Amino acid sequence: MTNEAVTVTIGATIFTDKGALLVLAICVGIHAGEFTALSLVTLLSGLAIYSAVVLFGFDWAGKEFFGRSGDEQFVMLSSVLSHYVICFN
Repeated sequence: MTNEAVTVTIGATIFTDKGALLVLAICVGIHAGEFTALSLVTLLSGLAIYSAVVLFGFDWAGKEFFGRSGDEQFVMLSSVLSHYVICFN
């Protein structure tokens, strides 16, 4: 996408959604009585790995994949389909 505002908004939405899920996982663990320092470290390390993959891995893969394909409609279709697969499977 060429509009920086759209890119920033989408990225911020993704990170706030993941942050909300992390807080929910911590709250559920505390409520169930299964929360430990080890589970917090596990959740935070998983978030760190996820963030690294998104920031660096997807950036590289996107440049490789979309650099070869100049069709903007194909890019949007791929984005929508990948979002559907992630959310509903």
